[in-house]
Amino acid sequence: MSAIRWGILSTGNMARQFVEDFQYSQGGILKAVCSRQQKDAESFAGEFGLEYAYSSLDNMLEKGQVDIVYIASPHSHHYDAAMTAIRAGIPVLCEKPMTLTLQETEALYEAADKAGVFLMEALWSRFNPAIAEAVDMVRQGRIGEVKSVQANFGFAADVPDSHRLLNPALGGGALLDVGIYPLFLSLLMLGDVKKVQSRVETGATGVDLYEDIWLEHEEGRTSSLTASIDRYLPNTAVISGSKGYIEFPSHWFAARSLRYYREGEEAEWYSFDFPGNGWHFEATHVNECLLSGQTKSPVYTPEDSIRLAATVDCLLAQWKS
Repeated sequence: MSAIRWGILSTGNMARQFVEDFQYSQGGILKAVCSRQQKDAESFAGEFGLEYAYSSLDNMLEKGQVDIVYIASPHSHHYDAAMTAIRAGIPVLCEKPMTLTLQETEALYEAADKAGVFLMEALWSRFNPAIAEAVDMVRQGRIGEVKSVQANFGFAADVPDSHRLLNPALGGGALLDVGIYPLFLSLLMLGDVKKVQSRVETGATGVDLYEDIWLEHEEGRTSSLTASIDRYLPNTAVISGSKGYIEFPSHWFAARSLRYYREGEEAEWYSFDFPGNGWHFEATHVNECLLSGQTKSPVYTPEDSIRLAATVDCLLAQWKS
């Protein structure tokens, strides 16, 4: 196999961002797109030069024209689409959150493991060079023992109640759309969660519009996280250690720089230059996994994904009680 052939499920904003950046990736080719409406699929295919357009996922998978499917449909549709692909023996890159519940996420990984099919949650920020550099810094002990993470992600969504962001049936709300990112960073840097506390504000449709989240990790380490879809936040993040800190400026989840400080030294800025918005790093990683015969990512693992889903489950349960 010389290049991985990709099929795209959905023609929405996430699919568009992925496809726009795909041109900078290595090891793959965009081949097909699937949408509920054939005309939408054909329009998307024509815009981005994809060879095939479908209105049925089953048809796209059955034709033998794709080696992997990228699922970018609304959150509520992820489980069924991913399971359909896995049962057809087709690898899956599924947008975050992988599903709406821990139980469904675990079921997908179990099915993929049993079938020997690659499955990864599409948390593209994990493959951002600045975040990868921060991970290396932490592992090398350059800020000492990591003690805490502060991160936020928020914007004001001017959309009708029927929009997926505000529609509970489609998995709407701040947590599942943007809160996933601060949670991901805290779990990446601090590991397992021992205690979860939160404060939430809900809207007229019942979805969460704003939340403050406090996590206690092993050995007394803590996270302070904020997510919003009804107000703007700085979209910054800080990883604090016993000997220094790593600071990301605004839009940290798509960072092109970081500020590193160590006790007794002058702070340094690290810059990272790359085309697009950085989604292509994830695509290249998946291509490498598939071309080398791996069924699990060694960078963003099933365990990482399941730990994130468990934390989300805990928060949603708190807000319902």
